[in-house]
Amino acid sequence: MTTHWEWRAFGSVSPAFLARFNNLSAPFGRSIQRVVDEYLWIPGVEVNLKFRQGTDWQDGLKFKRFERQSGELEKWTESMDEIFPFPLSDRAWALLLAELKIPGAGQLSPPTRSDRDASLKFLQSIEPRTRLVAVVKERSFRMWHSDGNVRLELAEIVSPRKTTSVGFEVWEPMERLDDAASIALLERAIFAMGIRNEALRPMNYLEYIKASN
Repeated sequence: MTTHWEWRAFGSVSPAFLARFNNLSAPFGRSIQRVVDEYLWIPGVEVNLKFRQGTDWQDGLKFKRFERQSGELEKWTESMDEIFPFPLSDRAWALLLAELKIPGAGQLSPPTRSDRDASLKFLQSIEPRTRLVAVVKERSFRMWHSDGNVRLELAEIVSPRKTTSVGFEVWEPMERLDDAASIALLERAIFAMGIRNEALRPMNYLEYIKASN
């Protein structure tokens, strides 16, 4: 879990790309992982917030923070310190309420020992515009190597509408690359895999959800 650069797009891919993808190494295994991400859609909140199921060690409330953009590439921060299993802790609620930007939110008393349903009910009571949008996907990973590592994710999305998502993410957990090196590494992987020749539209998950509604 790092601060890293990534590229993501949605649409469809060709059999030729699937063949290139499947020929890459699979350090996490070749099994397909089914994940349910329930995005908290709250007007004015810029953090990627979701309730996740299906990954064990990342299940619960997860924060993913946008840092900056360079063309189609985006820099995000994900931290194990900001993944909270249910029931939500006091720190989880403190971070979540801070993102709502509601006057006096810090003085509110969220429910103790709250599961997913109780947490959502409380959020909707203080911000009625809060929506939960479920993204159901089956995903697999491969690794591209060339003077650096890029993790590729291929996800078949079932809901809210059927589509394919492809993600490229700099994967250097033991070495912190600077922005220029990360961008160059991603561009090499994108070019080598020919992904820009596919019928895909670059966007992140929050933009995909917005386009789906």
